[in-house]
Amino acid sequence: MLQERSGQHALERARTTEPDVILADADLPDCPASNLCRVLRSDPRVSSSTPILLMIREAATRTQRLAALRAGAWECIAPPHDADEILLKIGAYVHAKLDAAGPEPRVCSDAEDWSL
Repeated sequence: MLQERSGQHALERARTTEPDVILADADLPDCPASNLCRVLRSDPRVSSSTPILLMIREAATRTQRLAALRAGAWECIAPPHDADEILLKIGAYVHAKLDAAGPEPRVCSDAEDWSL
């Protein structure tokens, strides 16, 4: 897990680390999280299968939730925050991302049988 304190730093880190999931605070000091989400989704260095979840500190309005989803967020997580629920969701999203990436390449020796 990597943590950044600003949208700009989060963007730079996401472009260079290939994260399995991005969990962004909706109240970043330098930009709205929906803007960060939009920029991440338009960047070819960030996989379209990377889940982006926005953490909201107060109850979000329908308009705010729809704006975040339109910007490319997979989910808006609003209070009450339940740590177990959030961890289960993140686990499910990471599994989905890994499934979308396909199987790991097989490495074998010349003597190994390639038949399936």
